[in-house]
Amino acid sequence: MKKTRISIIGCGNIGLSILQGIIKSVIIEESDLIVTRRNTDELDHLKNTGIRITSDNAEAVRAGNLIIIAVKPYNFKNVLSGIRNHLQPRKHILISLTAGINIAQIRKFVPVSIPVFRVMPNISASVGGSISCICYDHASKRECEKVSSLFTLLGTSMFIGEELMDSATILGACGIAYTF
Repeated sequence: MKKTRISIIGCGNIGLSILQGIIKSVIIEESDLIVTRRNTDELDHLKNTGIRITSDNAEAVRAGNLIIIAVKPYNFKNVLSGIRNHLQPRKHILISLTAGINIAQIRKFVPVSIPVFRVMPNISASVGGSISCICYDHASKRECEKVSSLFTLLGTSMFIGEELMDSATILGACGIAYTF
């Protein structure tokens, strides 16, 4: 079985929350984590952890096999355009955390042979309290289990139909803020 190497492209608020949750789970070694951010100075606190830090998204894709896209919707097309030629069948699984971008939009940039997941976690992932809703396209049972296992480390995960994803996003993110 291939070693899991996770690349988080866009290590801002949600990307950093996912990273912190993964580190706390102790299942993935820090040396198997690659993170990107345009301004890597904002990740200086990670420099002595063994986590690979870069501003080169293509480098992160080449180094990883589970690729998590955690960028703002307005950056999504540019990021996917920059990495699409580095995605390889049977090597990569693409996971988008970007709100409002559906699988059909992702597929415009990603070959059909690459499994695509859309996941909506919340910021509580950093402390193992996230509820992550997952939908997917062109993925095997094993790939679904791999993605589900990762997000279960961060709290609870569940598969839902993509038509419910926008509602889940609103309840999972905005609903919590509204309640507080």
